[in-house]
Amino acid sequence: MAKILVVDDDPNIRNYLNQLLSSQGHVVVEATSYARALTLFRADTFGIVIVEILLADHDAFALLKDIKQPEHLGARILAITAGSNRLPRDYLLNIATMLGADAVLPKPLDAAKTLATVNKLLPGS
Repeated sequence: MAKILVVDDDPNIRNYLNQLLSSQGHVVVEATSYARALTLFRADTFGIVIVEILLADHDAFALLKDIKQPEHLGARILAITAGSNRLPRDYLLNIATMLGADAVLPKPLDAAKTLATVNKLLPGS
């Protein structure tokens, strides 16, 4: 079981991930913005952060850098995105990997792949 921070401005994605991960015994905390995610992350300990790269208020690349600071070495990052008309999905996922994401998944999310990826990111896996 892990404490997981889900950062996405789409309520459908947050709800989907919350239900999927909670059904596996994980504790899920949701954030709708970069600012809220950073506040939550600094105030608590999360084993995994699942973050949409293209947030309405900010791109998540800055959040990736903040999470990967030396004082937060225990947090693992799963970056997700569907991309946009100007920024293709694979391009964004490659950048997320270069900036320290431990795993990436394209949207739409597949339940089995999402759970398998989360399981690989758990400590001791």
